[in-house]
Amino acid sequence: MAYDINNWGERVFMKKNILCIGGLIIIVLIGFAYYINAKKVSLKLEQNAEKISIRDGNNGKIIEIARNEDINIIIYQINSLNLEKKYKRADYTGWEIILDIYYKNKERQESIVIRHNGIEYNNYFYGENNETEKLLSKLKKIANGN
Repeated sequence: MAYDINNWGERVFMKKNILCIGGLIIIVLIGFAYYINAKKVSLKLEQNAEKISIRDGNNGKIIEIARNEDINIIIYQINSLNLEKKYKRADYTGWEIILDIYYKNKERQESIVIRHNGIEYNNYFYGENNETEKLLSKLKKIANGN
C-alpha cells in the first residue's frame, strides 16, 4: 500500500489548525468566564473618616457624627452588607437618607444615598440586600434624634 506524501502533509496541517483553533476557543472562553467573575465589585468604604453628616430627605434634619466609635460602626455596617455594584444609577429626584462622609485625607466629602434596597455611591447602584432596609431605619432614627 502506497502513501501519498502530499495528502499526508495536508492532513497533519489540517489537524494542527483544528487543534490551534480549538485551543484558542477554549482560552477565550476561560478568559471570558474569569472576566465575568472578576468584574463583581463590592462596596467598601474607607475607615479613616473624621465626620459623617446624616441628612434626612423627608424633613431636612442634619445630624453630624464626629465620635470615632460611632463613625466606625456606621462604616462597618455599610461594608458588612457586601453590596455588589449592579449598574450605573439613574437620576432620582428624591431620597430618604444621605450620608456625607468627610475623610481626613480628602478635600471634599463623599456622599452616599441609602435606599431601602441598596446604596447609591459614586454614580453606581449597589444592592440588593434586605439588611439595607434595617440600616436605613437606624439612620432615620439617628437623624431624628431617637
